[in-house]
Amino acid sequence: MTFAVNYYQKYLGSAKINIKKAVAGSLINCLLTYTVGETGIDEGGALKVLFRISSDISDAQFINPYKDNYVKIFPNNKNVSLQGYSRSNGAKGKIHERPWINGFLIFVSGSYLSPGEKIFIQFKNWRAQTFIEDTFEFKFVVDPFATGRYFELPINPTIKILSGKPNKLVIITPTTVFKKEFFNVFLKLEDGWGNPCINANGIVKITPNSNFSHLPKTIALNQGISEFKTSVVEKEPAYITATYNNIYTQSNPLIVLKQSDYKHYWADLHGQSEETVGTNSLENYLTFAKKYGKLDIACTQPNDFEVSGSIWEKINTLAKKNSEKNKFIIFPGFEWSGNTDKGGDRNVIYEKENYPIYRSSHALLTDFSDVNSDCTTVQDLFNNLKSKKALTIAHVGGRYSNLNMHDDYIEKAVEVHSNWGTFEWFLFEALEKNYKVGVVANSDTHNGRPGASYPGLEEVFNSYGGLTCILSKQLDRKTIFKSLLSRHFYATTGARIFINTQFLYKNKLLGIMGDQLKTGGMPDKIIITSVGTSFIEKIELFNKSRLIKVFYTPLQTIKNKDAIKITWSGTILNIGKNRLYQWIGDINIEDNEVEKIENVQIYEKNSIIVKNNNISIKTRTSGNTQGFILKLNKSGGKCNLNFNQKKIKLNINEITNTEKTLFFESSFNKLSINKTLYEDKPNSLLMSHIFQKKDLEKNNAIFVKVTQRDSHMAWTSPFFFQLK
Repeated sequence: MTFAVNYYQKYLGSAKINIKKAVAGSLINCLLTYTVGETGIDEGGALKVLFRISSDISDAQFINPYKDNYVKIFPNNKNVSLQGYSRSNGAKGKIHERPWINGFLIFVSGSYLSPGEKIFIQFKNWRAQTFIEDTFEFKFVVDPFATGRYFELPINPTIKILSGKPNKLVIITPTTVFKKEFFNVFLKLEDGWGNPCINANGIVKITPNSNFSHLPKTIALNQGISEFKTSVVEKEPAYITATYNNIYTQSNPLIVLKQSDYKHYWADLHGQSEETVGTNSLENYLTFAKKYGKLDIACTQPNDFEVSGSIWEKINTLAKKNSEKNKFIIFPGFEWSGNTDKGGDRNVIYEKENYPIYRSSHALLTDFSDVNSDCTTVQDLFNNLKSKKALTIAHVGGRYSNLNMHDDYIEKAVEVHSNWGTFEWFLFEALEKNYKVGVVANSDTHNGRPGASYPGLEEVFNSYGGLTCILSKQLDRKTIFKSLLSRHFYATTGARIFINTQFLYKNKLLGIMGDQLKTGGMPDKIIITSVGTSFIEKIELFNKSRLIKVFYTPLQTIKNKDAIKITWSGTILNIGKNRLYQWIGDINIEDNEVEKIENVQIYEKNSIIVKNNNISIKTRTSGNTQGFILKLNKSGGKCNLNFNQKKIKLNINEITNTEKTLFFESSFNKLSINKTLYEDKPNSLLMSHIFQKKDLEKNNAIFVKVTQRDSHMAWTSPFFFQLK
């Protein structure tokens, strides 16, 4: 097969496109021209125009020229008839072999095509993908002999996908610094799809703040980004605020530490580049992580059955080349991608380079010289990794990790959130099995944006990518990896929330999150400190899957104004890939007026329709939370909800900051209503809980969950201990 592909490629012809670039998410018009090569195309032959699995471009339709995404296909040979097929008119499943599974087919009938003849493919109002890419490829594969075997053109047309107009200003600071320590403040502009606006410039006005020294009044953006240095004078949690034109924003919180404290470093440990199923090159992936994602730690996780020896060598070489102590750390790694019955997806992370890759299979590889090193079950993988400086993370992505297979020595975490959704049930399952695992969240980005991975229009990726905060004394490979092995980390849905937890026994500090504790008896209490990027509405304390305490933050309400937060979250619990839970609902406000609607984690376009005091929604969730905040112009009135054929009527004066919850089919599918702040204002909370006998059992795993007004969340790695 390899010989045939290489032999025939030069005889297949050529393709070109009449545009060079397009704006992400825009409607474009362009013309692809394929010129038939020396092989010709026999009657009954075909060609495919393919796009990557990660692309969220719209499916082509061939029927209505007045609707978006219309594609007209015609030859210059009038005796030939061409018929296009895509998912819009009946094509099912994958159009071609992974990673080129999207696109359409063109069948040749009526006659044959001779060398030099042409096929024209005209796109009209075709929506481009929503994320930037240096070389968005229109890949042609041709079946010239009508055998069903396709050969790829040696050179394929590409265009550049550019960012759109600025829609958002982002400010990122370190989460923790020491007093009077100088640090970098990073600013960037993002478009409406979350892409960095690399073509935008301008001036950002910095709000004066006495908490900082050497704070500039203005800062100039260059290609959409800028940085400056400052230091913190006061100890209180500090924020930097700024405006660009009419766009206002606030940074993440910045906490001043004592010299003995752990610093908080931000990581995205899970993502893909174009070497496998992602977007843009591995070099571009790592550049984005450092330059735009502003990560401290990164790791790429290509699916093992697509990783050739040369790609594995490249991963290791770039990890070593781009890691710099106290600046940016990259761990080499891969995603063991076995079927769920063999163990399911596991992220493998090595402390250093040049360890072997243990694949689940060679499914998409042509070189089988190292097939004997394959680990066809996850237990084989665990056994091989025990002699290496390695760890694994169980996650829910394409292939659900089977938690019936586990090794405490190697498996140090479960992934609770990613672009795929939120999987709190997955954490609960692991803890109920008494596994000693910490909690991470990552992006599993397929769009080349580690650290800032927004969902586009691909329905299976409908959540903003998560982040993992690692507690460590310093930023170097050895120390960070030790923190990972110790489970000294917490997970967030992408917001840089600060959390610190301390466990006390007889009023002495016994440990921090992730620790295996030796108490000798019942512990005294847990101390929780959290500082939000948004108003923290509640903090929940769990023992495994059991909720043992909820702390609700009191509200400072505005007189004669109400803000009602309505959210929904859910998933279809199964071990397959179809986890999306459908929400169809209507909300009606009586005896009051909706002044403004504030989006809460909804990224699907046109999923909410507002008409006066009536709001209709149609969305899907995969464990993640979506919703909105209704800002009302006075107090009181009634709120009528009809969701998935369940109705609830509420007197708005009876709604409080304590959630009212309606469940659907399972405890993981729920609709929640509560009052919240009219205008968001981040806050900090310090609280403690004294343990009672009823809180504890023989094997304990105590962790904290934080929920903000914007529905960003965080989960700490548990404290583990046993009682006699």
